[in-house]
Amino acid sequence: MLKKLCLVALLASLAACGDPLRNLDRLSDVDLAETEPVAQALPTEDEIAREGFLGTTAADPATNTAARLQPADPAPEKRGGLLGLLRRVVPNTDPASQDTAAIAPVVLDTETAPQTPVEQTTTVLETTPEDPATDEPVLLASLTPTEETPRKRAGLFARIAVPKKDKPRTGPDAADVSYGTILPYGVIARVCEARRKPMGRKVEKANARGFALFDSDPDSAAPRTFYLTGFPDGCPRQLTAASVLLGAPSFYEQLHYGPAGKHLAYGDTDKAYEKVKSRVCGARKGKPCGSKIGQLEKSTFFVNTYERFGGNARWSELLIHDGEVLAASLKSNE
Repeated sequence: MLKKLCLVALLASLAACGDPLRNLDRLSDVDLAETEPVAQALPTEDEIAREGFLGTTAADPATNTAARLQPADPAPEKRGGLLGLLRRVVPNTDPASQDTAAIAPVVLDTETAPQTPVEQTTTVLETTPEDPATDEPVLLASLTPTEETPRKRAGLFARIAVPKKDKPRTGPDAADVSYGTILPYGVIARVCEARRKPMGRKVEKANARGFALFDSDPDSAAPRTFYLTGFPDGCPRQLTAASVLLGAPSFYEQLHYGPAGKHLAYGDTDKAYEKVKSRVCGARKGKPCGSKIGQLEKSTFFVNTYERFGGNARWSELLIHDGEVLAASLKSNE
């Protein structure tokens, strides 16, 4: 059985090696008649008119052959980017370019077209052909970036360079005086020139932060100028007295809310203190501040001035809160 299969395979391989076209005549051995029709290599004029052939020099065998024989120009470098995108999107509105494109469409290749400057492209986008109905050009948005208004720079140095204006002062210290002015007793004024002038010796420091009292002549017992510093505007306040004492709210409450309080003089400073105490401490009128007295003393204090040493029938009292002179009173025991 194996021998038969080998024999069949051998016969099949021999049959496959045979030439299947050996019985067919070769084209070179066949004689053709001279009257046999021959296919045209080029289209006739009727075929050109019927098929819509372009009629360009490509139909001329001589010209076409010469063009093929000429060496091809090296392909120009392809340029992309924004300008290439604009050339693809923006149509060419030059009449001369349109006529050239109608004759030879191959010139419109966007990859080999010459680069167009940005200014010219922007100019083309600004206007469109006139509307025949209105005879007015339609304007489009230009690609030219507009200059933005420079933003004002803020920060620490900007705030320092432009000082804030002083808010209107309507308190007892609303008046401004020059350095060296002698004020009458019971009057307080602002003297900004004293910041660069001698103010004497610091004799007392207030319980409120940053406030201090300066005596222009601490060895004298006569009325003289005192300066009070620590106000937010940086300008000292000036007053005239023979003696000045700074009092804390806790000491004021011991005197006025105690048994002897009903016999003490009552003035504008007392009214102003009741309002401040109610706002900070939440205490009612005539009642002490309570547990928030420490918080109140960080921003509030009294200034008591006396016209002479001993035997004063009257004195001046000032209330200062949050850097402002809230009220002034001229009190008397008579």
